Amino acid sequence: MKIGFCFLLYKGVTQQKAWHRFFKNVKEEDFGIYFHSKEPKKANRQKLLKGKGVPFQIKTSWADVSLVEASIELFRAALKDNCDYMFLLSDKCVPIQTFSFIKSNISDNCSIIHYGMNKSLSGTQKGYFDNNETSRRYEESKSIKHYVKKKDFIKADQWVGLNREHASLLTENDHTLEH
Repeated sequence: MKIGFCFLLYKGVTQQKAWHRFFKNVKEEDFGIYFHSKEPKKANRQKLLKGKGVPFQIKTSWADVSLVEASIELFRAALKDNCDYMFLLSDKCVPIQTFSFIKSNISDNCSIIHYGMNKSLSGTQKGYFDNNETSRRYEESKSIKHYVKKKDFIKADQWVGLNREHASLLTENDHTLEH
């Protein structure tokens, strides 16, 4: 199974050290890295991202459909590179598990989409951030403490993981962006 890591960025990845460590002993044929950046020249200077930008750049704006369009371009690039599973990530995302953990936990090939929950996972707070879940994830992680101080860590549910079938449906559907 080849996993695509699709980064939707402003400039570049903020925690390069964590990502280099994450990919350190992983075979190159087991993953692909793809990025779409508001400032692609800056992102392309990072060793992790060099030469991995999507060919079609979209001018993006905050809270705009252009972010969906850019995400679709990321999925297209990963599909073209024969990825079986794709994660959409931001510049501030940090891996808190190992590559092998992730690969073994997506072996059922189900897509992951988090949306519209009225309560957080811990049931303690409504909305985007969950302080209890943030604290739990930080304390349980063996690697995150090497890169981020607890006061700077926020666990948020915003991104998706798509299997090949669902990414294909999204990228091939002419009606995806209709209002």
